[in-house]
Amino acid sequence: MERKATLIREYQSILFPGLIQTPDYARTLIRARRPQAPDEEVEELVAARMGRLDDLMQRGATLWVVVDEMVVRRPIGSAEILGAQLDRVTTLIQSGAIRLQVLPLENHPGLCAPYRVVALNDRRNALFLENARGGEIVDKADLVTEMSMLFSAMQAEALTTRGTLELIQAVKGQIA
Repeated sequence: MERKATLIREYQSILFPGLIQTPDYARTLIRARRPQAPDEEVEELVAARMGRLDDLMQRGATLWVVVDEMVVRRPIGSAEILGAQLDRVTTLIQSGAIRLQVLPLENHPGLCAPYRVVALNDRRNALFLENARGGEIVDKADLVTEMSMLFSAMQAEALTTRGTLELIQAVKGQIA
């Protein structure tokens, strides 16, 4: 589905999306989910994850991410890994490669599981609902519309780009 995307709108409540993870952040997550996996397999999975954003950008697709504030604050692996992840996100935002907004900790419409709404190159939209085993693709128009509207509501409640960058820098200052 990602290979046919022209626009991906992704909400994450727990982690930074795989598309924008650093190698160490991704490696830590993969190791946590697959503690028995051989190093070679883990490194193959990390490498595959690292190339996805470049592929998306080369096709001219847009990535718009909304994350819960805890995503920015949650140390995955170590403070150093989180700091490097925050640096990467800052660079991606400032370069215009992605749009990313943070939903403040207060109650907000994003109190739900992670998902992404994907606009495909054949003018259809699809929904990817994440779960512990990966996720499922849904193309029921009413559900896709509902989740698109929820994403729009989250965008409206989220911090601006400037506010998001200020929060990221404040968190970096706290973990340094």
